[in-house]
Amino acid sequence: MKIIFSLIIILSFLKVQSQEYDRGRIYLNDSTSKRGYIMLKKSGKVKYKLHKKSKATKYEKSEYYGVDLDTGRKRYRYVTDKNNPEPRLLNYELAGRLPLYSKDINGANQVMPNESGTGTRFVNGSYITTVYFIKVNDELIRIGVRLKNKHLKYFELCPVLLSKIEANEFKRDQVKQIVAFYNKSCVW
Repeated sequence: MKIIFSLIIILSFLKVQSQEYDRGRIYLNDSTSKRGYIMLKKSGKVKYKLHKKSKATKYEKSEYYGVDLDTGRKRYRYVTDKNNPEPRLLNYELAGRLPLYSKDINGANQVMPNESGTGTRFVNGSYITTVYFIKVNDELIRIGVRLKNKHLKYFELCPVLLSKIEANEFKRDQVKQIVAFYNKSCVW
């Protein structure tokens, strides 16, 4: 029994350690793109193969500006910002007049209020929070997990949207739906 249990642990560890290629497209800085198999590394480098059994070509993060992965329809783009010279790799959520980007933040162990409303309690466990960004006039604006009053100025050109937000037709944590409405329905 111990041997089987040990074998299962070793095999699961090896499975976690191995990374696999996903089908997708890489967008190169020379205005071309390549469709094939892609492995996105934590360092920002990308390994690309035309076919599964092809030899991998490595691309530095300075050689490409975006990656679309077919798995889960994730799209990643390097986003430049006039306030930050180093581009950031973010999830590319929506295109349009006001492009929307996001980043998933993994966390563990958080502090929450008690059910009684007095004091706090420490909660063990992991969670994922999606933080949103919009790009306005070549500046990346961090929205966070929900729209705040200070962010409403970016939607001033759309009074219909502002009235929907004030009437609670859009909740402030529906950032993706708000930006989609702005990009699709607002006239500027």
